[in-house]
Amino acid sequence: MPCYLRITGDFDPDKFIEDVELPLEVRHRKGDVGRRGAMREEPLLQISISDADFSDLDKQFEDMSRFVKRHKDALKGFCRLDGI
Repeated sequence: MPCYLRITGDFDPDKFIEDVELPLEVRHRKGDVGRRGAMREEPLLQISISDADFSDLDKQFEDMSRFVKRHKDALKGFCRLDGI
């Protein structure tokens, strides 16, 4: 299983994601219907961190470290979002 960063909260995912370049896997808006048919109560962004298998934690940690260094400024943007 790959490694993902998941962000939820009361924010506009479309507005945030248009301002940054991140490997977005999933974007749900508040009110979207999920896989199980339930309506989303809050937005969700899922960003790919590593394609390494769950059993290869060393590789996932290496990928995570590179990801954070490469996308540091975009990640800081999450701290400035209202509702997170």
